Amino acid sequence: MCKFASFMKQLFTYPKADKLKSTKQIDALFQSGKSQAIFPVRAVYRVENSENPGVQVAVTVGKKHFKRAVLRNRVKRLLRECYRLEQHRLRGSEDRRLQVMLLYQSNEILEFEKLRLVICKLFDKLAQDMQQKSSEVGIENPENKA
Repeated sequence: MCKFASFMKQLFTYPKADKLKSTKQIDALFQSGKSQAIFPVRAVYRVENSENPGVQVAVTVGKKHFKRAVLRNRVKRLLRECYRLEQHRLRGSEDRRLQVMLLYQSNEILEFEKLRLVICKLFDKLAQDMQQKSSEVGIENPENKA
């Protein structure tokens, strides 16, 4: 396998380490996290300095919108696949950990391509917000050192 193919294989994966499963972390995410939304997906996210940089993602679909588990599971599969393909938009910070919870908030299942566009726009908003926060931190640091 060539070097590029192995890089691409790593780029589009969703390993166990990238899954947000800890109840404590999820509770902390909802208590101190921020929110961005592009209908029908809302992202609650939190950025923290960490020894283990990267992105952790969880996906949820409410029973309120889809009573049948089959439909909820279908939407969750679609969301996870959209994340897997568009995760490169959130990567980039080597010293911070991003935790994201994606919530689907509609009664209708979007087509995959439309949902992927929504996720792209949402991840671009998150990345832009993260860059603004890091530039604000970068501005404050030189004042503290001087």
